[in-house]
Amino acid sequence: MSRQPTLFDQTPDPWAYDPWAYDPWATPTGSTGKPPRRIRKPMWLDRFCDGSPDRLTPARCACGQWVISERRGIWANWDPGVVTGLQVRVALICGRPLCAVAWHSVFHRAVLRESLRPVESGHYLCLHECGKPPLSDRKPDMTDTAPVLGVSVGYDPPPITDTQLTEFERIWAMPVNQLPKGQS
Repeated sequence: MSRQPTLFDQTPDPWAYDPWAYDPWATPTGSTGKPPRRIRKPMWLDRFCDGSPDRLTPARCACGQWVISERRGIWANWDPGVVTGLQVRVALICGRPLCAVAWHSVFHRAVLRESLRPVESGHYLCLHECGKPPLSDRKPDMTDTAPVLGVSVGYDPPPITDTQLTEFERIWAMPVNQLPKGQS
C-alpha cells in the first residue's frame, strides 16, 4: 500500500527559490481564498479622541484591531470599548490594567485618569493586549452638555414688576421713528 505524501517527505532545495510559487507553509486566507475582513473603525472613536488633553488618537494596532492610543508621557494603547459593571471584575481577574475615563462636560473632551481602586460603577478603558479579544464593545457616554451660563449654574433673575412689564410692552410696540433718542 502506498501512503499519502506529506510536506515532510520532500526536503526543500535552498537554491531553487521561486517567489511566485505556492507556499504550503503560508497561513490559509480562508475557505474563499480572500484575505480576512478588516475591522471597521467605530464611528464614535474620532469624536471621543478629538482634542483630548491626554492626546488620544484612534489608531490601528499591528494585530489589526482599532485602539485608542494615549500619546502623553509613556504611550499606551487602550481597547476602545468601555468596561463597566461586572466586566470590571473580569478585567481584574484576568489581570488587565484599567484606566478610568470621564467625559468632561465643560470642554466636551475625554479625560483619562489612573485608578488605583476600580469600582463597578465606574467607566474604564482596558489596556490593549494583542491576540486577546477586547472585554467590551460598549460605546462611551458622551452626552453631557456644557452648562449654559446664567441658567444652569444657579442664576436667578431679579423679579419683574407689573409696571416694568407694561413699560417694556409699550416701548416694544412703538414704531422706530417714535422711539426716544438715547443720551450720548
